[in-house]
Amino acid sequence: MKKTVVLICSLAVLISGCTADTNITSQPSNMTIIRWGVEKIREKDGNVPFGELNKQLENEGSNIRVEAIEFSRGTDEELTFPTLLEKYEKENGSLDIVTYGGEWRRKIGTANIFFENGYFRELSEEEKAQFTDIPEICWEAGKVNGKLYTVPALNFGLSPDIGMFFYFNTKYISEDKLNDFSGTIVELEEILSEVVLNDKLIGLDYRYDYLDFTEYMPASQKGGLYFSDKTMRASNPYESEEVVEHSRALNCLYQKGYMNYGVNFSDWDADNEYLETDFAICVGDVNIRSELEKRLGKDFKITEFHFPYYMENRLLSSTGIPTASPHPNEAMELLKRLHSDKELSGLLTAAERNAIGLPGNNEAADIGKVKLSPFAGFQLKYTDIDAELQNLLVSSFDRLCKAENFDKTLAEINDELKAAGIDEYVAKVNQLLEASNAASNK
Repeated sequence: MKKTVVLICSLAVLISGCTADTNITSQPSNMTIIRWGVEKIREKDGNVPFGELNKQLENEGSNIRVEAIEFSRGTDEELTFPTLLEKYEKENGSLDIVTYGGEWRRKIGTANIFFENGYFRELSEEEKAQFTDIPEICWEAGKVNGKLYTVPALNFGLSPDIGMFFYFNTKYISEDKLNDFSGTIVELEEILSEVVLNDKLIGLDYRYDYLDFTEYMPASQKGGLYFSDKTMRASNPYESEEVVEHSRALNCLYQKGYMNYGVNFSDWDADNEYLETDFAICVGDVNIRSELEKRLGKDFKITEFHFPYYMENRLLSSTGIPTASPHPNEAMELLKRLHSDKELSGLLTAAERNAIGLPGNNEAADIGKVKLSPFAGFQLKYTDIDAELQNLLVSSFDRLCKAENFDKTLAEINDELKAAGIDEYVAKVNQLLEASNAASNK
């Protein structure tokens, strides 16, 4: 699905980082300033980032204060988080704590590169054990080559409302047709078989693109390739049975007219609005719920099916301590207290807590239906991805799902991919996967 980049800091930040006013009002001679590298944290109701936290630390007589250093890449698509921090530290000295911000998600693997290059110190099992609020699945999903370098973010990927949702409009789909539904696209053809379409009715509103569906099954997608949980290897998606079966089902539904709107299977458009149009089935995430009443009115009934989300590499919003931190012990003590002291962490606004990976509303993390992917811990870095092949893989999906002759088009796509070097790319990625697994098992 389309992602958006929020521009959240000034040009000055891109050059050297900027310091937020954190209300450090007193400076005893023995004060320790913990410099925390974060993304831009928006003020809320006039509250300055970390200001209330510093006031409480002052009231307690603590000699620790927090100074937030804000970072963002802005409009520079080539900039990486490590590059930005290294530039800042060269000019200003090392930070004490760094949170890998969520807006860097498009730079796949930059966090892993940072950790593997030794920027963050490794966490010990003893340190891990002191963060009692963090479920084990978060620690496992945050490993890099089998090691822990950051305190995982609680707010990322843990919710009963994360997963793949099928919404069946009982105005058109009888519930007795859903008794044996197991959550595959293949089943939807039979379920939709009695639906009569018209200009005001979409048969299937499908809100995923390319291989997004792999987030909700043990298999995975990285760098445009398909990672099978059966073989535990990467492959050309258009030679993988599961992907071909899925795309063939989408093709059949499309050719039968159930997707009677401008769908793009390679790049679903989040800006599409169908508020004047009814639907029989909608496939997407939990956010669809919020528009159902606007779209369907109050007199409607939806039968909902929810399938698990498989967590991988949850490094975004996770927090670590640089190896060159001037105050590593104080920094770790502060992190541990923020995870254990509900009153202290509660002084931060919701936006601040989310940005640094603390639980929202000071409640225990709710894992919901989240599961750990068998590929958690392995990230294909952007430096390893063949961008031209990835673009060809992604763009071919829409072409295949709309093909008049599915098998002929599938063969043509595979010929084009082979000519472009797909086999060599797959072999390279599998070598990287094997090396990662070997390091993780040491």
